[in-house]
Amino acid sequence: MAGKTRYVWHKISALFSCKKGGAHQPPKVILVIEDNDVDMRIIEKSLKGLNCRILKATGAAAGLALARRKAPDLIILDCLLPEMRGEEVCRRLKTDAKTKSIPVVILTVLENNILDCYEAGATKYLSKPITPKILRLEVQDALANPTPVMDDGIDK
Repeated sequence: MAGKTRYVWHKISALFSCKKGGAHQPPKVILVIEDNDVDMRIIEKSLKGLNCRILKATGAAAGLALARRKAPDLIILDCLLPEMRGEEVCRRLKTDAKTKSIPVVILTVLENNILDCYEAGATKYLSKPITPKILRLEVQDALANPTPVMDDGIDK
């Protein structure tokens, strides 16, 4: 029972740690790499009210370039992009010195690639359709508790 209590407390503290920050807290920058307009709108609505600024990319190449240029605090990544799978995008992010420490939340409709996503360096894996409250909690948790990065670029 202690483990479950610790988990719930962890989620509650994460919820308050990046909620609407005061003037002293700059907004977190979240890059969303998603090619589907409907999913992009759902993600944006899910994060509304958080102290964050959302950057958008509709493809893998644009997302990788934007991640390198802007160094966001978190990346939300669709797994099924037209030009490249999300696992490969994540792998490239995690092997690049400029982006390897950025937490990556992968969203997908696939259920058979969970291990591939984590092996590529994903911090979190969420299934579509997106549940806004769960996405919001997981984003807050990933921002509050970024994972350490090993020398080879893959998260522990």
